Amino acid sequence: MPDIRDGDRIEGLQLNTDADAAERSGVGLLLEGRRDVVLRGAEVRGFWQNVVLRGCRNVTIDGGDFSHSLQPALFSGETYDQRDWLDIFDEAVWRTYGAGIVLEDCEDCSVIGARASGAQNGVMLINSRSCTVSGCDFSHNSGWGIWMWKSSDNLLTGNDCSWCVRCEDPERYSAGGDSAGIMLSNDNCRNVITHNDLRFGGDGFFLNGLRVAPSEHNTVAFNDASHSPHNAFESSFSGGNRFIGNIASNSRFGFWCGYSHHNEFVGNVIENCLEWGIAIEHGHHNRIVGNELRRNKRGIVLFRREADAQASRGYQISGNVITGGEAAVTLSETEDVLLLHNELEADAAVELKKGARDVRLGRCNVRGAEAVRAEPGCAAHLSGCYLEGAVSEGVAIAGAVETSISLAAPPVTAQPSDPAAREDHVFRWYDRRKNLIGTAEV
Repeated sequence: MPDIRDGDRIEGLQLNTDADAAERSGVGLLLEGRRDVVLRGAEVRGFWQNVVLRGCRNVTIDGGDFSHSLQPALFSGETYDQRDWLDIFDEAVWRTYGAGIVLEDCEDCSVIGARASGAQNGVMLINSRSCTVSGCDFSHNSGWGIWMWKSSDNLLTGNDCSWCVRCEDPERYSAGGDSAGIMLSNDNCRNVITHNDLRFGGDGFFLNGLRVAPSEHNTVAFNDASHSPHNAFESSFSGGNRFIGNIASNSRFGFWCGYSHHNEFVGNVIENCLEWGIAIEHGHHNRIVGNELRRNKRGIVLFRREADAQASRGYQISGNVITGGEAAVTLSETEDVLLLHNELEADAAVELKKGARDVRLGRCNVRGAEAVRAEPGCAAHLSGCYLEGAVSEGVAIAGAVETSISLAAPPVTAQPSDPAAREDHVFRWYDRRKNLIGTAEV
């Protein structure tokens, strides 16, 4: 291993082994406690972890190839094996995982234009702050493109983390194993995550707060996480996160956000999802503003599953265009919901199920075979809305208008990286794709 000192500029370093994917071991290059180092155009491949920065400050990895780190063989084959599920909770387990690049206890470090593909994980940020990961290729890994643990105030932008997926077989099973393009596992706050390609991942983006500290006050903007067999975006047990201008189309679910609170969903495009566009279970005080949801089975679904769990309440839903499918907005065991200036059109534009109450609609266009479908005991109040379709008994209407309301355009318009995604009306994640029984090679 070369002796690299503070302030060194290293050009074209090459360290490679020919070890088989599941037999790769050791660290290719370790920089510990170094400052102001630049590693440019390196090629370090074939180790358990190819490059590790530990306790470094202002170290830059500029370009280079760090692919083909450890990739353990998966147990799944003809049938799915639970042992292939990734561990996002236990530090003793995930520390055994390989990666192309690891930043641990680092500050103000940068990874720019690098490649780390064809393995389990691309880059891992552990207890690192104010670092930048930009313009990198971490695609076609069987675990995570970018993975974070207790890392805050970082910038992840313009990276290709597509096709990070495992345990998917179009004929036998669909598991995903918590694979994702970008994964925030525990206590990752105030990060800015923008303009990344997260398509075709197990999940595209996954922010976890279950059984660990929540990850909060992150900005997740202008990413494309479409074509996930599970969730384009998943965010759970955390608050204060902002999802702005993302693409979440052609997936099973666009956004799945269990136990989320005080989050904002602004200007996202969610189309052609097999199930629901935005699903929030046991959430409270979230804002859903200026989004476009088209041709999903259901548009927005807010619900409470368990009576003794966190209430589902306190929503503002405004300026959205939600069309197609069985229902534009479905509320179940949810209260204190304000819908303003929305375009709602579906078989049932508004669906109120058991326990939905204190629901107010103002200045909305509401169209469907059933404009408002309400189960007995549900309460809603409509004011100044244009209605086209049947309205269930017990729904109060005040000042309904006779002509359609002109709605302002969504404040943020997201542009899919694949224009055809906007026109594809069918969930076809597996169509013309290679069989994915636990392989990173696609």
